[in-house]
Formats: sequence, structure tokens, C-alpha cells
Amino acid sequence: TLVSVPTGTMVDILNKSPCKESGSPIKLKGNEQCSSVVATATFNDGIIGLVNFFQDPCGRTFISGLFHKGFDPNSKYAFEIIDGCGAVVRNITDDLGIIIEEDGSTKSFIKKISNLNLNCDPSSVLSPSNSSCSNQNKRANPAYMSARRAT
Repeated sequence: TLVSVPTGTMVDILNKSPCKESGSPIKLKGNEQCSSVVATATFNDGIIGLVNFFQDPCGRTFISGLFHKGFDPNSKYAFEIIDGCGAVVRNITDDLGIIIEEDGSTKSFIKKISNLNLNCDPSSVLSPSNSSCSNQNKRANPAYMSARRAT
């Protein structure tokens, strides 16, 4: 499950720095900024790992993490962000470029994804308006990250 958590000192410092037009992947007006957000996807059923998402005030998203075990090194996997109703919001497989080791783990990774934002506008991956759910169920289930065998 992707869960937003309160931000700390590092994010507070970033909030004081204005976004430069060229550094923001989305259209921000004047001194407008996005909320700084940290979200975490925990994998603890078969595949064991942790993936962190961080959105800065300019809407840039950084994804970091590692997987301890659970992958079949002879298989290919798809890494996706799924909305609360089960629809794929974003496939991030190519963005992450995760390489599975022979023991079923991965090396740690950190990637900047310039065209992905968590909650900065209506097209964000955590936005209820970007969900496939019916209107009454849009907030019922949170978005989550999935790692599944690719077919």
C-alpha cells in the first residue's frame, strides 16, 4: 500500500526553495508548489522489499528501494502502481530498471522520474480523480505498488 506520511526537516528545507520553471515536470504558476510527500510500498508476502517514493515541492518524484528476496531470477517482472480498484495507473518497470540477482534479490536503486507526480495535480498517481473506481468508491482503497511476473 502506498501510504503518505508526515514529512520531516529535510522536506521543510526543500519547501523554502522556489521551483525553477525548467526543473518542474508540471505547470506550476508563479511561486506555487506541490506538497512534499513521502509514500512507502512494503512487500512482505513472497517478495520481500521496501520501495520509497518522495515528491519534492516542484513535483519531481524520486523512487528508491531494494528487494531482499522472492524473485525468480529466470523470470521477468512488471512493477506497477495500481489504483484502489485494481487498474494500472502507471507501469514503472522501465523507469526503475531493476535487475534481479541470482539469489532472487535486487541491488538498491534510486531513480528520478520526471513525469510522475504523487499528488500535485489531478493526473497524479494518488489522486482520486485518476482512479478507475466508481465515484462512491474512489477513496475506499489506497493505491499500491505491485511486482508481478510479466507475461
